Amino acid sequence: MKFLANKRLATRIGIITTIITLAGMSLLWVVVSSNTASMVKKDITNQMTDAVESRAAIINEYVASVEEYVTAFALGRQVRDLLLDPENPELVENAQKYTEEFASVKGIFEGLYIATPVTHVLTHTSQGAIGITTREGDSLKTFQDTILSEQQLTNLGIMKSPGTGSMILSMYYPVFEGQECIGYAGAGVYASHLMDSLTNLSIEGLPQSEYAFLNVSSGVYLYHEDDTLLNTETTDQGYLEILRQIRETGSTDAGTYFYEDENGVDRMVVYKYLKDREWVFMVRCLQRCHIGAHDSGLAVRRRGFCGYSADPSDFTQGKPGAHDRGAGYRPSGRFKSLCGQ
Repeated sequence: MKFLANKRLATRIGIITTIITLAGMSLLWVVVSSNTASMVKKDITNQMTDAVESRAAIINEYVASVEEYVTAFALGRQVRDLLLDPENPELVENAQKYTEEFASVKGIFEGLYIATPVTHVLTHTSQGAIGITTREGDSLKTFQDTILSEQQLTNLGIMKSPGTGSMILSMYYPVFEGQECIGYAGAGVYASHLMDSLTNLSIEGLPQSEYAFLNVSSGVYLYHEDDTLLNTETTDQGYLEILRQIRETGSTDAGTYFYEDENGVDRMVVYKYLKDREWVFMVRCLQRCHIGAHDSGLAVRRRGFCGYSADPSDFTQGKPGAHDRGAGYRPSGRFKSLCGQ
């Protein structure tokens, strides 16, 4: 009897020990899984936020350099000489040569030209545009009262060229003689050159992502990989909410926004408001992703988006501007994105 009692006691102890061990291991798994998910979220958020910040800097530097280039053209002696004596054939010839040579240096212009205050084109990189008048009536008066009212460059941003249909950066620089505007230099710079430089830069671990440029005031696409969307207002609910938030706060900090698109797919967007230009630059993950953690044989895979393997409650959903970058955190390289696998 004593032997049987001892055996039953040993069995009970074994069961209790097993239960405690399993409970401890389960708790450990939950803690490790939660920490892993949090680190992965920070890792991917860091990558995308850093990518947006760096690309926004590239955009500003590119546009600023183009503005300086157009200004340099407008301040050329040939431009002023022609505008002071537009009927002089020798000056017209010299200015036309100057226009063509200046434009050929970088090859970024859809069009570069010199025109009078009534928008009569004197020189142009496209011979067919020479001699035309681009504005009349109220349109001309508005142009003269705004763009030609001060001697400073005006950048109207990205728009569709009426001549070629290409998306261009439209710029004007008026030339003054004393207090009088004697004419201006105009330029259309291919926006595709800027976007090509951006799309050639991949985001590590997130190959399936898309770029978009929108005008904050109008919600119109200034750039999208789908050409049919150019110059149209966005209907994407995530993008619309980001625009609403930017208009409300005016924040220029890089932000993140999480939402479910019209197809029921969870999306993440990282964006940066370029306040001086009234543009917002966005990077959006295109597909559901998973993250694998490979250090100690532990594999964590959960339903997620943009590389996140975390519980939805771990995110600040529907709240633009929640950066969650983690103070002092830097990606450790322990995580491997398995997007699309």
